[in-house]
Amino acid sequence: MENMGMSTTLSAWQSKVAPAGQAAQQGQPPLIRLDAPAPEASVIYHPGSEDPVDRGDFDVYQKTGRPASNYATRAEPVVLAELGAVQISLASAYTDFQKALAATDPDLVEKNFGFSVSQNGHLVAVNAGSLSQDQIQRLETALNASSRLVKAANSFARLSMEFVAASAVYEYGKFHLDLDNYASTIDLGRALGVGAQSGQDRFNGQWDIQLWRNGEKRYDGWEKLVDGQWVDAPEYQPQSVVAYR
Repeated sequence: MENMGMSTTLSAWQSKVAPAGQAAQQGQPPLIRLDAPAPEASVIYHPGSEDPVDRGDFDVYQKTGRPASNYATRAEPVVLAELGAVQISLASAYTDFQKALAATDPDLVEKNFGFSVSQNGHLVAVNAGSLSQDQIQRLETALNASSRLVKAANSFARLSMEFVAASAVYEYGKFHLDLDNYASTIDLGRALGVGAQSGQDRFNGQWDIQLWRNGEKRYDGWEKLVDGQWVDAPEYQPQSVVAYR
């Protein structure tokens, strides 16, 4: 069925546009309504390699981006597949570690603790508030005595960091993850499901869920152009986004 309202509006619009087109063909300027509202100001975005010039009469913002990587990152699906394989190796190595720990330090077996990778690649105890300093020291000695566990944990850490770097800034790429903050972000014990009391606990312990909750959102903000330099603008709340650089 024909929409009469739309048809009427279209006919009216054509009746106004046609004379203007005819006038233009005859070399005459088209008729301009004097009572027409003034057009709103608009911004035309021209992408380019050069930063815009700060003219001082308006503010310029851009989304914070990840810095250029010093190494080539592989596609997310490739990294994720390798990460899954390494997690299986990590789980196997941790099972062997638990067996060895039961023989050398049986008082630690029933304790609640996690582990992660430190700045220097050594394994450290995390979320181990119920352990004394002596117990933590013995635990970390036992963790690092397993070369297989150390290797698997470092491989997992490296791949998870690569996955984050390869991800877009509106997904996992908004986070900054390296060995400086890895141990405060990811508990590998929880990632393996150690100590999980329910399916929800196991889900919450997944490494990417931990990242989403604990990670440093370094590339999730905005920057403002001030005197030719981009500076952080944490106070900026965009009303609408026209284009990204």
